Amino acid sequence: MIYAGERKEGYLKVATAAKPRGLKGHLKVIPHADNPDRFYDLSGLYVWRDGAFFRMELAQVQVQGAEVFVKFAGVDDRDAAEALRGVDFYVPPEDAPSLDEGAYFIVDLVGCRVADAQKTYGVLTGVMQAGAADVYMVRRDDGGTQMFPALKRVLRRVDIVNRRIDVDAAALEEVAVYED
Repeated sequence: MIYAGERKEGYLKVATAAKPRGLKGHLKVIPHADNPDRFYDLSGLYVWRDGAFFRMELAQVQVQGAEVFVKFAGVDDRDAAEALRGVDFYVPPEDAPSLDEGAYFIVDLVGCRVADAQKTYGVLTGVMQAGAADVYMVRRDDGGTQMFPALKRVLRRVDIVNRRIDVDAAALEEVAVYED
Protein backbone atom coordinates (compact mmCIF):
# COMPACT_ATOMS: atom_id res chain seq x y z
CA MET A 1 0.00 0.00 0.00
CA ILE A 2 1.16 3.51 -0.72
CA TYR A 3 0.75 6.28 1.79
CA ALA A 4 -0.39 9.72 0.80
CA GLY A 5 -1.15 12.23 3.47
CA GLU A 6 -4.00 13.94 1.67
CA ARG A 7 -5.46 15.03 -1.61
CA LYS A 8 -6.04 18.64 -2.57
CA GLU A 9 -7.90 19.53 -5.75
CA GLY A 10 -7.11 16.02 -7.00
CA TYR A 11 -3.37 16.42 -6.39
CA LEU A 12 -1.69 13.84 -4.15
CA LYS A 13 0.62 14.92 -1.31
CA VAL A 14 3.89 13.03 -1.70
CA ALA A 15 6.34 14.83 0.61
CA THR A 16 6.87 17.55 3.18
CA ALA A 17 10.01 19.70 3.35
CA ALA A 18 12.01 18.92 6.48
CA LYS A 19 15.18 21.03 6.48
CA PRO A 20 17.99 22.33 4.27
CA ARG A 21 21.00 20.18 3.59
CA GLY A 22 24.27 21.93 2.90
CA LEU A 23 24.74 25.42 1.50
CA LYS A 24 23.62 25.08 -2.15
CA GLY A 25 19.83 24.79 -1.78
CA HIS A 26 19.43 21.06 -1.22
CA LEU A 27 16.47 20.06 0.90
CA LYS A 28 15.62 16.97 2.91
CA VAL A 29 11.99 15.97 2.41
CA ILE A 30 9.85 13.49 4.31
CA PRO A 31 8.32 11.17 1.70
CA HIS A 32 4.69 10.09 2.03
CA ALA A 33 5.14 7.03 -0.13
CA ASP A 34 6.08 3.42 0.43
CA ASN A 35 8.94 3.58 -2.05
CA PRO A 36 11.20 6.67 -1.97
CA ASP A 37 12.75 5.62 -5.30
CA ARG A 38 9.54 6.89 -6.95
CA PHE A 39 10.99 10.39 -6.65
CA TYR A 40 13.53 9.54 -9.37
CA ASP A 41 10.62 9.35 -11.85
CA LEU A 42 9.47 12.90 -11.18
CA SER A 43 10.64 16.00 -13.01
CA GLY A 44 8.82 18.40 -10.74
CA LEU A 45 6.69 18.79 -7.66
CA TYR A 46 3.84 21.20 -6.98
CA VAL A 47 3.23 23.54 -4.06
CA TRP A 48 -0.09 25.12 -3.07
CA ARG A 49 0.11 28.89 -2.77
CA ASP A 50 -2.55 31.58 -2.89
CA GLY A 51 -5.28 29.13 -3.92
CA ALA A 52 -3.43 27.49 -6.81
CA PHE A 53 -0.74 24.91 -7.54
CA PHE A 54 2.66 26.01 -8.80
CA ARG A 55 5.23 23.66 -10.32
CA MET A 56 8.78 23.54 -8.99
CA GLU A 57 11.23 21.84 -11.33
CA LEU A 58 13.43 19.19 -9.76
CA ALA A 59 17.09 19.68 -10.62
CA GLN A 60 18.32 16.75 -8.54
CA VAL A 61 16.95 13.85 -6.49
CA GLN A 62 19.00 11.68 -4.15
CA VAL A 63 17.61 8.76 -2.16
CA GLN A 64 19.59 7.29 0.73
CA GLY A 65 17.63 4.44 2.27
CA ALA A 66 14.34 5.94 3.43
CA GLU A 67 15.61 9.52 3.19
CA VAL A 68 15.00 11.75 0.16
CA PHE A 69 16.99 14.86 -0.73
CA VAL A 70 15.96 17.19 -3.53
CA LYS A 71 17.30 20.27 -5.26
CA PHE A 72 14.85 22.54 -7.05
CA ALA A 73 15.81 24.75 -9.97
CA GLY A 74 16.15 28.32 -8.70
CA VAL A 75 16.64 27.28 -5.07
CA ASP A 76 20.37 27.91 -4.95
CA ASP A 77 21.31 28.60 -1.35
CA ARG A 78 20.55 27.49 2.18
CA ASP A 79 18.27 30.47 2.89
CA ALA A 80 16.07 29.69 -0.12
CA ALA A 81 15.87 26.04 0.98
CA GLU A 82 15.08 27.12 4.56
CA ALA A 83 12.13 29.15 3.26
CA LEU A 84 10.58 25.87 2.05
CA ARG A 85 10.74 24.17 5.48
CA GLY A 86 7.31 22.67 6.29
CA VAL A 87 5.96 23.08 2.75
CA ASP A 88 3.93 20.17 1.37
CA PHE A 89 4.73 18.89 -2.11
CA TYR A 90 2.16 17.33 -4.43
CA VAL A 91 1.92 15.57 -7.77
CA PRO A 92 -1.00 15.91 -10.18
CA PRO A 93 -3.22 12.87 -10.70
CA GLU A 94 -1.46 11.94 -13.95
CA ASP A 95 1.89 11.74 -12.13
CA ALA A 96 0.59 9.67 -9.20
CA PRO A 97 2.12 6.21 -9.16
CA SER A 98 0.06 3.42 -10.61
CA LEU A 99 -1.00 0.84 -8.07
CA ASP A 100 -0.93 -2.92 -8.24
CA GLU A 101 -4.17 -4.87 -8.01
CA GLY A 102 -5.46 -4.72 -4.43
CA ALA A 103 -3.29 -1.73 -3.46
CA TYR A 104 -4.82 1.61 -2.48
CA PHE A 105 -3.73 5.04 -1.40
CA ILE A 106 -4.34 5.31 2.33
CA VAL A 107 -5.85 8.74 1.82
CA ASP A 108 -8.54 7.10 -0.33
CA LEU A 109 -9.29 4.44 2.30
CA VAL A 110 -9.71 6.80 5.24
CA GLY A 111 -13.35 7.73 5.61
CA CYS A 112 -14.70 4.53 4.04
CA ARG A 113 -17.50 2.71 5.89
CA VAL A 114 -16.51 -0.77 7.09
CA ALA A 115 -19.30 -3.33 6.89
CA ASP A 116 -20.22 -6.95 6.33
CA ALA A 117 -23.41 -8.35 4.80
CA GLN A 118 -25.33 -7.85 8.07
CA LYS A 119 -24.06 -4.68 9.71
CA THR A 120 -21.89 -1.60 9.53
CA TYR A 121 -19.00 -1.46 11.98
CA GLY A 122 -17.95 2.17 11.57
CA VAL A 123 -15.59 4.40 9.60
CA LEU A 124 -11.93 3.76 8.80
CA THR A 125 -9.97 6.52 10.51
CA GLY A 126 -6.40 5.45 9.90
CA VAL A 127 -3.95 2.81 8.76
CA MET A 128 -0.86 1.80 10.73
CA GLN A 129 1.98 0.41 8.66
CA ALA A 130 4.03 -1.72 10.99
CA GLY A 131 4.90 -5.33 10.44
CA ALA A 132 3.68 -7.91 7.98
CA ALA A 133 0.24 -6.38 7.39
CA ASP A 134 -1.26 -2.92 7.60
CA VAL A 135 -3.60 -2.44 10.54
CA TYR A 136 -6.91 -0.70 9.90
CA MET A 137 -8.31 1.52 12.66
CA VAL A 138 -12.08 1.91 12.71
CA ARG A 139 -14.12 4.34 14.77
CA ARG A 140 -17.13 2.22 15.63
CA ASP A 141 -20.63 3.63 15.46
CA ASP A 142 -20.92 3.10 19.24
CA GLY A 143 -17.92 5.39 19.82
CA GLY A 144 -15.34 2.69 20.47
CA THR A 145 -12.34 1.73 18.37
CA GLN A 146 -11.70 -1.47 16.48
CA MET A 147 -8.42 -2.47 14.86
CA PHE A 148 -7.75 -5.36 12.54
CA PRO A 149 -5.01 -6.46 10.14
CA ALA A 150 -5.74 -5.87 6.46
CA LEU A 151 -5.59 -9.54 5.54
CA LYS A 152 -7.02 -11.01 2.34
CA ARG A 153 -9.21 -13.36 4.37
CA VAL A 154 -10.74 -10.40 6.21
CA LEU A 155 -11.17 -7.95 3.32
CA ARG A 156 -13.87 -9.06 0.87
CA ARG A 157 -14.05 -5.95 -1.30
CA VAL A 158 -12.72 -2.41 -1.24
CA ASP A 159 -14.87 0.09 -3.12
CA ILE A 160 -13.18 3.48 -3.10
CA VAL A 161 -15.82 5.08 -5.36
CA ASN A 162 -18.67 4.20 -3.00
CA ARG A 163 -16.46 4.68 0.10
CA ARG A 164 -17.06 1.17 1.45
CA ILE A 165 -14.89 -1.70 2.68
CA ASP A 166 -16.65 -5.05 2.91
CA VAL A 167 -15.26 -7.53 5.42
CA ASP A 168 -15.85 -11.18 6.29
CA ALA A 169 -17.56 -11.10 9.71
CA ALA A 170 -16.18 -14.46 10.91
CA ALA A 171 -12.60 -13.66 9.89
CA LEU A 172 -12.89 -10.19 11.40
CA GLU A 173 -14.05 -11.60 14.71
CA GLU A 174 -10.96 -13.86 14.83
CA VAL A 175 -8.43 -11.06 14.39
CA ALA A 176 -10.03 -7.80 15.58
CA VAL A 177 -8.95 -5.94 18.69
CA TYR A 178 -11.54 -3.75 20.41
CA GLU A 179 -11.09 -0.70 22.61
CA ASP A 180 -13.91 1.20 24.30
